[in-house]
Amino acid sequence: MMGPHYSIADDQDCYTAAIAFECGGTRVLCVDFVPTPAPTDGRANRRVHKR
Repeated sequence: MMGPHYSIADDQDCYTAAIAFECGGTRVLCVDFVPTPAPTDGRANRRVHKR
């Protein structure tokens, strides 16, 4: 995992995750992603009361 770095494709900061594996030779799978903030609908801050 590396980043953040500027993505020309998305025009914003992104992160890159990569993994190398063997499958008829060494292969590398990479993915770029832009983290998004969690939704703020109030559910995360609500307390749960158990009875």
